Amino acid sequence: MDDEPFGKRERKRMDGLWWGLGLISLGVIFFLQAIGVMKGSFNWWAIFILIPAFVALSGAWFAFKRSEGTFNVLVRNGLGGGLIILTVGLMFLFDLDWGIWWPLMLIVPGITVMLNGKPDPALVVGVSAERVVTLALWVGAGMILLGGGFLVQNLGLADLNALSAPFRWWAVAILIPAAGSFYNAWKVYRHAGRINWTVRSLLGFGAVCLIVGTVAFIGIPWVWLFPLILIGIGVAVLLSAFNGK
Repeated sequence: MDDEPFGKRERKRMDGLWWGLGLISLGVIFFLQAIGVMKGSFNWWAIFILIPAFVALSGAWFAFKRSEGTFNVLVRNGLGGGLIILTVGLMFLFDLDWGIWWPLMLIVPGITVMLNGKPDPALVVGVSAERVVTLALWVGAGMILLGGGFLVQNLGLADLNALSAPFRWWAVAILIPAAGSFYNAWKVYRHAGRINWTVRSLLGFGAVCLIVGTVAFIGIPWVWLFPLILIGIGVAVLLSAFNGK
């Protein structure tokens, strides 16, 4: 009798399925090219990038089934990693112009970051840890906005630079994590009733993002950035000093 757990055997079979289908697809492509049915350039080697993507996605699916429908960290990591590899593979496969489609490398990782913004009860304990993890939702949203905006511009759908003039639209992507940092710092403070290390860290990170985002949005000379960051961090430290507990 095979003592190997059923889930592990099923995962091995699925991995073999994807590799087998990938090799068969590659052979079919070469055959069609040989008989003249498929013409033109084709990045056949991209198949070897897509196979690990499908393996990672199937792994996420099995993790989801094993956890009885729980969207835990294993599911999120498998899904996020699979999506990133899949995007790269498809861009190479269809020979997309990286000069136009590179924002996908911000959008898809942004989705991955957001997927990891939901705390796993098995790993994250306490409001402070939960709020630090939740910050990933805001960071991911900023990445998606930034990538989406550049993709809109690259495709010629809209000129965001002209529409947002004299401001810089892409700076909003930096201000979003700033808002998330302050919001999560407030949530931790409300729960703890004092300004602890987590609150200070979130305030400091938020202050840096706020200053960088504001400098970029308004168009303040970048030589002002470093002293403004120091002032912002100093204000955050000063505010935390008023906590007597």
